[in-house]
Amino acid sequence: MREEKLSGVVEDISRTLFPDFAIILYVSDVGVFRTEKFWEILKK
Repeated sequence: MREEKLSGVVEDISRTLFPDFAIILYVSDVGVFRTEKFWEILKK
């Protein structure tokens, strides 16, 4: 349950920081893809 809660928190933060990109984070079920895309946005 901790992982699910952490994932939810990360998604909430992502929605706040990157509203347009948050949809992809939310739809993606693959944690690795989610993490890679998240860091890709942070690098830009």
